[in-house]
This record gives sequence, structure tokens and C-alpha cells, in this order.
Amino acid sequence: MKNKKAQISTFIIVTILAFIVGVVITGIWIYDISTKECKSNADCGKSNYCGGDHACHIIPIIQESSDVDIIQNNYGIAGFILGISIIISSLIIKPKK
Repeated sequence: MKNKKAQISTFIIVTILAFIVGVVITGIWIYDISTKECKSNADCGKSNYCGGDHACHIIPIIQESSDVDIIQNNYGIAGFILGISIIISSLIIKPKK
């Protein structure tokens, strides 16, 4: 009988602890939802957007200037050298018959 009483008391303790953990997690989840300022852009003003931190931010205005240099890269020569080096290395590794 002692063994059965020990099992029941252990079950009750584990059940109470699980309930307390569930209540705490639910409370944290509800607090997290209630502290969000916005969920979509419609919740913010006309010139604001809803950021990833669920807060309204002002939409930045980016102005183009004429002194911006556009960098164009040409990877053709590098690709050619890489391709030739792969072919040469495969010829070196290839077993001779």
C-alpha cells in the first residue's frame, strides 16, 4: 500500500507543477501579445509601417543623388581562369591508361 500512496502523491505533485508551468507560459504569452503596438501596417499611421518588433516606425525617404557611383563587376575573366584551372587539374588527376 505504501508504494501506491507514493505513486499517487507523486502524480499529484507532477500534475500541480505541470499546471503551474502551463499557467506561467500562458501568462507570458498573453503579456507578449498585449505589449505589441501593431500587427500590420494598417494599425499604424499613414506615413508609418509596422516593423518586425511590432512597433510603428516612420517610413524612411531615400533620395537619389547624382554623385552615386554604380559599380559594375565583370566576372568573365575570373570565370575563364577558374574553368581552365578545373580542366587542367582534372587532366592531372586523371589516371593514365
